[in-house]
Amino acid sequence: AEQPLLAKTKVVSIGQPVALVAADTEEHARAAAEAVKVTYEELPIYSSILESCLPDSVSIQEGVPNIFCDQPLVKGKDTREIFDAAENDDDIVVVSGAFRSPREPHLPIEPLSAQAYRDEDGILTIQYKSQFVHLQQAVLAGALGLTPDQVRIVMSPSGGSFGLTMSADFAGLAGLACLCTGKSVDLKLNYAESQKYSGKRAASYSNGRCAISKSTGKILAMDTHLVTDQGSYGNSGVMIQLRLASLAGVPYNVPNIRYLGQAGLSNQAFGIAYRGFGAPQVFTPCGSLIDEARRVAGLDPFE
Repeated sequence: AEQPLLAKTKVVSIGQPVALVAADTEEHARAAAEAVKVTYEELPIYSSILESCLPDSVSIQEGVPNIFCDQPLVKGKDTREIFDAAENDDDIVVVSGAFRSPREPHLPIEPLSAQAYRDEDGILTIQYKSQFVHLQQAVLAGALGLTPDQVRIVMSPSGGSFGLTMSADFAGLAGLACLCTGKSVDLKLNYAESQKYSGKRAASYSNGRCAISKSTGKILAMDTHLVTDQGSYGNSGVMIQLRLASLAGVPYNVPNIRYLGQAGLSNQAFGIAYRGFGAPQVFTPCGSLIDEARRVAGLDPFE
């Protein structure tokens, strides 16, 4: 709902389309697209949430703060008391660190492709690889100015997704071209274009600390502050934050946790679901802290 099929007044990331050209052949369409001229007024570019979260940064989406979601989790005792007590307790090992997980493309074998046409009942029909045909039917109807019963999504029988096609944007472009031309439409990008255009796994940045007991090997407490960089649109950022909070400390038994997850915007490609759906981002600080704590304590990993 927040992501326009074509940029209207502001381009927020590399690969965001500003115009759509339809022609009788792909060769003609590409030649015509080369003739499109766009004049840009350059705005500040934020390559990560670490830049866009600064106090003097410009909002990437009008009316929306660049940090748009806070999701805390508090479990057990106040962890600060445990970390303070560690200063006078030789049995407690405390380690801390800063971590990041990268933005990742889904890398299916095939590039993005969709077909759109009017069926025998005049219903706009879009054939596309998708994970949620009914959700996309509802979302695309609103984007294209139609009602859900005027749109049909046909699931393509093959094609990798890994979370990539939870976004309905590409199918929407095919539908838009069909509505505007009154013709059946075949829309496909080459692989380089697919990578520039499509959503990615959100990058993450985190700070954390962990306390363990040398004598028992048990984890006593963990603090984590984790921010996901959702790129140019929030998309699934709130859902992922809920998932991240539910996974704080997993798969370990951590009785005392103080966690803050945040989601923010940058001028990178928009964040979308990916296999694991948040798990890699939160496992990065958690697993790293546990590994470092057992190393400092001189404990066997299994024990």
